[in-house]
Amino acid sequence: MKVQIYLNEARNHFDGFDPFRAALRLAVEFEIDAERPHTFDGADEMYTEILSRIYTQLNVGGDVYPAEPYTFEYRKAGNRSLSVGDLVVLSYEGHPLYRTSTAYSVEKVGWTVRSMMAVKRGLARFGDVAGPFIPVPRHDLAVDDGGMFRTVRPSSYRYLPEPEWVK
Repeated sequence: MKVQIYLNEARNHFDGFDPFRAALRLAVEFEIDAERPHTFDGADEMYTEILSRIYTQLNVGGDVYPAEPYTFEYRKAGNRSLSVGDLVVLSYEGHPLYRTSTAYSVEKVGWTVRSMMAVKRGLARFGDVAGPFIPVPRHDLAVDDGGMFRTVRPSSYRYLPEPEWVK
């Protein structure tokens, strides 16, 4: 399954996704291992589980839970946490009986299905937003053997010593 994360850079996106004011920026695109549901009955439950896993990874993956490879790339690119008003698009290679691409907006509680037209409109509006957020790539981030983030020195890529107060 292909996943695309669109961050909403509109001023008041924390109020929720507004398709008429959204200013979307494609932050990352990656593949996850997920089978196409065999029936429509189990599809929504499966999508909710996938969306929850992605949300957790792009918020606390690497800090609280071991990071997936896409989490490391997402953070290394300088992207902020996935928040209310942002979009996640899930896509399968086409099959006539199933939706091939579906957009979901992050809401204060749960997810809302959005049309792909909302994605197109938000991408077009991104260029009109005054002072869009431009992520700054991080060169001080690494993942240890346990999948957790560590800060490293950019020149040597060795782990920084823990501060005295941690010991």
